[in-house]
Amino acid sequence: MSSPPKMRKIEKGVKFPQDLASEDLLNNPNGTKVKQRYKLLTSQDLLPEMHQITKKCSEFMGYPETICRILLHHYKWFDEALLEKFYEEDSSNLDAFFKKFNLKNQPELLTEIDDYFGEDCGICDQRIRVTSLECAHKFCYNCWNSYLEEQVKSQALPYVTCPQYKCNIVLSDEVARELMEKDATVKAYDNLIIRSFVESNRLMRWCPGKECGRIVKLLEGVPVFDNGIECECKMIFCFTCALEWHEPMKCELDKKWLKQVDDDKGTYLWLNAYTKDCSKCNAAIEKNGGCNHMTCRKCNYEFCWICLKDWKLHINGNYNCNRYNENDSKDLKHQGRAAVERYLHYYNRFINHQNSLKLEDKLKGEVQRQMKFLQDQGFSFIETCFMLEAVKVLNQCRRTLMYTYGFAYYLEKSNQVEMFETNQSDLELATETLSGLLEKDLSDLKEENGNLKGKLANFKCEVLDKTNYVGARRLLLLNHCTEGYESDYWNFVDRN
Repeated sequence: MSSPPKMRKIEKGVKFPQDLASEDLLNNPNGTKVKQRYKLLTSQDLLPEMHQITKKCSEFMGYPETICRILLHHYKWFDEALLEKFYEEDSSNLDAFFKKFNLKNQPELLTEIDDYFGEDCGICDQRIRVTSLECAHKFCYNCWNSYLEEQVKSQALPYVTCPQYKCNIVLSDEVARELMEKDATVKAYDNLIIRSFVESNRLMRWCPGKECGRIVKLLEGVPVFDNGIECECKMIFCFTCALEWHEPMKCELDKKWLKQVDDDKGTYLWLNAYTKDCSKCNAAIEKNGGCNHMTCRKCNYEFCWICLKDWKLHINGNYNCNRYNENDSKDLKHQGRAAVERYLHYYNRFINHQNSLKLEDKLKGEVQRQMKFLQDQGFSFIETCFMLEAVKVLNQCRRTLMYTYGFAYYLEKSNQVEMFETNQSDLELATETLSGLLEKDLSDLKEENGNLKGKLANFKCEVLDKTNYVGARRLLLLNHCTEGYESDYWNFVDRN
């Protein structure tokens, strides 16, 4: 084996593309410039970037790109860290450096295959045309192809070594592809390389949306946000844990809560979130909209879907059904039953907002119909877009409220928790009011006397005001949660 090429020293101040923060700037609605935090990519978008990084490392280290790619995989594609570690090694001890990664010191890889005729295959023992790597282990093309197909299917490592037992000679990407007979195997091999690039890269993550396949790349280098990642497939998720965006819950608490909720699927708890009885006439009612202000069709009783109490009790600052009253469970005969009642309080409200969030997807279609009605009355398209923004804010609030109940379930009571629950109730009532406004049928206004366009203009002002108010209440609640984390307000209790 030839000796490694002469090393090139890294110049001070050299920056590598993987760590450069993007200077891309976007216009926000107010016309000011804000820095883009991430971008969405496809698998094909990654190939030029991956090649650029491996090529740079290859030029600095003097090793083939396939070897550099394998090393970068182990260093989470942090190219500067790899290069620094490589140049710290004694040039006479590079064999030990590569051995740490189950590799051999291979300053050269074969990119062309040499054939040998009339020699025995090392796998099937047939005397046939064979080919080999620089290790001189000879195999026929059929055995190579079968071996590569199995390796691509079964292993997670983004490279393939010689089939000979305990031989760690690596196939170059060019040779591996040439020895694969099927295009599907070549495609699977390329996907394996791309997947390793994403999954081992600290700045990238796959979108968890079903059959999405897009990749998120951070441009700031720090996966801490005040908002989730929103993909083109409409999935909003946390970069750190790849779960649905769960603010104000931190990742570990969210995983714990979701596991408990998931364990209860299929039970009466799940069914209880969809159907309830009117608290006045006991008629069965199914929820088919996002708003929690319900009216019984049988007796016209107006009540809250959450607590089943008269809706009038929820206005004028008396909205309290978000709070769990510890005193309500003191008369229960068994402590275990009290724990169940407590859990049900938070579980049902979490599931309710989750269901409302799903139901409000249908609201977008209704809002588009209402926008068309406004346009028929003389409003321009731009003048009607306030309704789409209201739906977006409504969805944000539903998502936030949903996770505040998982957050609150584990909290130990304190003055700060009382303040949190007050903010939570204010946001919840404002959210229900906005939801009710958006579900209003504007065509009914035609039947009333007076200036229709003036009434529609008043409706627009009402929705805009409520949208701004709801957004402000949401930020107030989240800022308080963040402040609690920073100032150590919150004491989380293990409820298992």
